[in-house]
Amino acid sequence: MRRTILLWMMVLSMVLSFSHVVAQHEVGNISFQPKIGFNISSLTDIPDTETGLVAGLECEHQVFEPISLSWGALYSLQGSESYGLKLEYLIVPFLVNFYPVKDLAFKFGLQPGFCLSSWRDIPSGWNIRRIENNTLDLSFPIGLSYEYCHFKIDARYLFGVTKVFKNYDHQNRVWQFSLAYTL
Repeated sequence: MRRTILLWMMVLSMVLSFSHVVAQHEVGNISFQPKIGFNISSLTDIPDTETGLVAGLECEHQVFEPISLSWGALYSLQGSESYGLKLEYLIVPFLVNFYPVKDLAFKFGLQPGFCLSSWRDIPSGWNIRRIENNTLDLSFPIGLSYEYCHFKIDARYLFGVTKVFKNYDHQNRVWQFSLAYTL
């Protein structure tokens, strides 16, 4: 995990050292991006993953020549397959987007997630304590995107920093891949 974060930080610092940058859109432009994709999620200290849907709407505002800000509201299904756990979130990403070249953006930011519901599909005979999930999940997303002919391919890693459950010490770890259309 630390290696992944260190690698992303090194890539970002190399990108920031570029002397020539190109704006994605005109300064002041606001675009809307409906998107759909999938998550590959896990919980810390649990070795399996769960695949789920991510869908919603993001907005992007080109603030300066190479920098834009984006925010959105997305439905995100996460969890753990071995525990039969499904968590539905409304996630609200706030991102800074840096464009070193046209159409390519590196992203980082803050993302609160609000638990909409959770359920478990546990095999009979398992003796697992009652799980109470927290309603707020805070994570730090980092990623990149590429836009071509109004379609935007986006890949992010969401590094959860809050406990998912009140009585267990697990955080969310999510790879998120999506396709958006820029309006």
